[in-house]
Amino acid sequence: MFMWLVFEMSDQWKILDYSQQSSTLFSFSSLFGNKLRDHGLLTLLNGIAELQEQSASAATMQQAMLLQSEQNILLQQSVTNLPATWGSFRVFALLELDVGGNGLSSDGVKVLASYMRHHSYLQYLGLAQTSDADLVAWKELFESLKGSSLTQIILDENNLGDPGVRLLADALKVNMNLRQVDLDMNGISDVGGNDIMGALLCRTQFPLRHLSLQENNISTGLMIRIQEEVKYK
Repeated sequence: MFMWLVFEMSDQWKILDYSQQSSTLFSFSSLFGNKLRDHGLLTLLNGIAELQEQSASAATMQQAMLLQSEQNILLQQSVTNLPATWGSFRVFALLELDVGGNGLSSDGVKVLASYMRHHSYLQYLGLAQTSDADLVAWKELFESLKGSSLTQIILDENNLGDPGVRLLADALKVNMNLRQVDLDMNGISDVGGNDIMGALLCRTQFPLRHLSLQENNISTGLMIRIQEEVKYK
């Protein structure tokens, strides 16, 4: 398999050749603060999804060919001559992605939600400074997190407010994989703080290991109670 993924990064074109890659992890963490916008994110995620699907198909095909060869005694000699790279082939999966500060609107957040629902292996998602998305888009994204493998999400400076945080709190009640959350500067009051508290009390067997709520409007007493439910490592 031979595939190129091309995207614009800081006004320069970066070309990534995955034809010989064997690692399962690739991170686009350096994409924070670039000018992807909605269309760029769509192009990027479509490319990642296609690459993941193609590499998975190639791995399945190679495994089937190896099994067939091993079961056929007449082909024993040819098995010993198989390319060494076959035994080390690994499926590509994107585990980390940071697309914060990229001028995403509601459409971009919805695109991300679709990716999370259908193609994602992500464990880390950075989405800070995405304040132009509306509540409908955030609802789609947070709904998509309920069945995801995500363990950490960065949501600083997104103007979620209490309604947005309530949607996130609903996801926290369901997704026990999610253990680290950043929500700085989101205009959260005690109303949203109580929703967060409710989510934390629903997951006492799987407590958050990190929760940042700096520069919100949550009262000191409630903040103390919230932090008592977070089991920092």
